[in-house]
Amino acid sequence: MKNNCRNCHFLIKTCEQHPVPWNENEREKGVIQDHHAASCYMGVWDTGIEPGLNAKLNEIINENREDSCFLIDNYPVMNLMKLI
Repeated sequence: MKNNCRNCHFLIKTCEQHPVPWNENEREKGVIQDHHAASCYMGVWDTGIEPGLNAKLNEIINENREDSCFLIDNYPVMNLMKLI
């Protein structure tokens, strides 16, 4: 598995200040709804809410992070809060 945010459990979207993990469809397509911000739950990066964000998301989430972050393989059934 590649060391990128697409495969990391800490990939989240935020709407009204509530962090929520991306679902499998969003991870596959690399797209979230326009009113969400994309970010790393551990604070490595945050896009904020901006027009045209989805055009950049694939590049952001597919970037090879190597050993520069807190990468944990995504397990959809695991509660995000239980990891920290």
